[in-house]
Parts: sequence; C-alpha cells; structure tokens
Amino acid sequence: MDKEINENKNAKAEKKRAKEEARYQKERQKSRIDGQYKREKLREEMRQKYGLSKPSSDCTDYKAVESVQKDYKMSEKECAELERRMHEQLMEKKAVDRKVEKKLDKRKKKKDLKENVKGVCTTQ
Repeated sequence: MDKEINENKNAKAEKKRAKEEARYQKERQKSRIDGQYKREKLREEMRQKYGLSKPSSDCTDYKAVESVQKDYKMSEKECAELERRMHEQLMEKKAVDRKVEKKLDKRKKKKDLKENVKGVCTTQ
C-alpha cells in the first residue's frame, strides 16, 4: 500500500514537473520572440533612417555541411542527422521571423494610421 502511495506521489510530482517545464519553455519562447521583435524594430528604424534595404535571409550553405563532413570524418548517417537538425532549426527560425514580421507590419500600419490622422485633423 505504501508503495502505491509513493508511486502515486511520484506520478503527480512528475506531472507537475512536466507542466512547469512546458510553462517555462513557453515563457522562454515568448521572451525570445519579444527580444527578436525589439532587435528587428531597431534594425527597421535604421533601415528607414538611412534608406537601406532588408537583406535576404535564405542561405543554407550545403557546401559547408560537406566540408564539416570531411573535416570531422562524419558518416552519411551523422551527416543526414546534421542536415535534419539544421532544417529543423531553420524552420523554427522562420516561424519566429514570421511572428516578428507580423508584429512589425501591425506596428507599421498603426504608425501610418497615426500619421494620416495627424495630417487630416490639423486645426487651421
């Protein structure tokens, strides 16, 4: 009976830990997105101020993967695993970038609307 109680307590504690871990990961992801948004907002302001264009970010260098494979004498399986991880990280980065772009677009629309209202509502 004591064994069952201990197992039940351990199961509850494990569930609680898993829940806390999930909450922590969610908070961490949110703070990363917010930080990325702030950095991108600053970059966008600099681009507008100095008339610069946004660089393209689609550059996965497979030659680099091949050189790493040769340098570290990786097997085909290890190389495939590396490429898979790189692809997963790229997809995660693109998802975060989409969220940041969405926030920036919303901010830009709000700013444009504010400018339009300022121009229309001036007193004579």
